[in-house]
Amino acid sequence: VLVQKAAYGAKDIRGMEVAGPINIPLGKGIVGTVAKTGLPEVIPDCSIDPRYIVDDAARLSELCVPILYEGRPIGVIDSEHPEKNFFTEEHLEILTSIANISATKIVKTIIEERNEVLARFVEENPSPVLRVDSAGYILNKNRASASLLEFWHVNEDQITNQQVLAEINRALSSGSSKIVNA
Repeated sequence: VLVQKAAYGAKDIRGMEVAGPINIPLGKGIVGTVAKTGLPEVIPDCSIDPRYIVDDAARLSELCVPILYEGRPIGVIDSEHPEKNFFTEEHLEILTSIANISATKIVKTIIEERNEVLARFVEENPSPVLRVDSAGYILNKNRASASLLEFWHVNEDQITNQQVLAEINRALSSGSSKIVNA
């Protein structure tokens, strides 16, 4: 289901939120069709297109462009106009560029949010979590690893205990993510 997130005009009551947003099922209406197919559409006359969904006032032409990431639709940008045959190829190119920029921004934000969650998970984990290279340099660590590092006699973020280093290198060469015998 697509949820209307932004609008301009009567539906935009404070310049920030949509008054009475509508849900559009995937494949329904022009917007839902574009979301399902991933193909942009220019509708010169909405009055003769049975897919047109009237949400506040009827418009006569519509331009609908998918927001794509790795070839898959992640959203849709839709524009309507009260005149028939209003939208041109130039409008389509402009809105497609805006959709491409939007996709980049949306995906970047999603990745940043996931990275923040992962970082919090590692930092708040009650178990020691370390990322160590083969020379024993500690690349990342969480608070819970402090007592373990103290036990291992770590100096300046490098593990010098030969038994621990041997176990780290055994784990690294076997592809394991755990040190068992240290």
